[in-house]
Amino acid sequence: MTSVTIPTSVTSVVDNLFIGCSSLTSVTIPSNVTSIGYYAFMNCTGLTSVTIPNSVTNVWGGAFSGCKALTTVFIGSAVNSVDAQAFANCPELTHVYCYAEKVPSAYYDTFSGSYVDYATLHVPTASIEKYKKVAPWSSFRYIVGLNGSSPDTPKCATPTITFVDSKVKFDCETEDVEYAYEISNADVKKGNAAEVVIGATYKVSVFATKAGYENSDVATLKFTLGSNGEICDVNKDGVIDVADIATIIDKMAGK
Repeated sequence: MTSVTIPTSVTSVVDNLFIGCSSLTSVTIPSNVTSIGYYAFMNCTGLTSVTIPNSVTNVWGGAFSGCKALTTVFIGSAVNSVDAQAFANCPELTHVYCYAEKVPSAYYDTFSGSYVDYATLHVPTASIEKYKKVAPWSSFRYIVGLNGSSPDTPKCATPTITFVDSKVKFDCETEDVEYAYEISNADVKKGNAAEVVIGATYKVSVFATKAGYENSDVATLKFTLGSNGEICDVNKDGVIDVADIATIIDKMAGK
């Protein structure tokens, strides 16, 4: 079975109705349907798009979970509840259009495993800020108006990098961000000398990211550690020179 048109006499898609129909690529749900049952389309791995009509008020648990090819979902304006794992494990999901002006209730795992932090949620323009404040809708990477409009997307502040007590630490003026960092070290040494001075020069790059925000600019810091873990480039100009040595001597002397 590759396509299904549900008769207009049907008012509910019952539990488990199409579970595991992996060849199903198209389904038409009529406007008389008010409820989509538990696991109704679970593991329908051929579905790429689904339209939930404006008549539907409830999408129950696991209804479309495991639809691994699903890229686009249209959710009607009357929906008030999207249950646990309704769209879980849909890794190709990139666009969700939700026409409900009032934010539907949903669970923390409604979109679990669907990588919505990389997807776009399209909602009524007047409701954008409401969706941004309610999980899991707020987890979408972008939340825009149904007409494609979007308020100015804020940008994460550029994080700062510090090295304190042998730890690299990040801080950002934008609250509740996540950090994506990369640390490289080019001082891998090989040789056969009887004595080796241990030290390392590190380059740290990091940017801040947050759902609903643009990524920050990248911040970088380069520092060199001595054999005891101390920073040798104390003035942080990227080189170890006489000025650094003088400062270290002053510190050792207690100045």
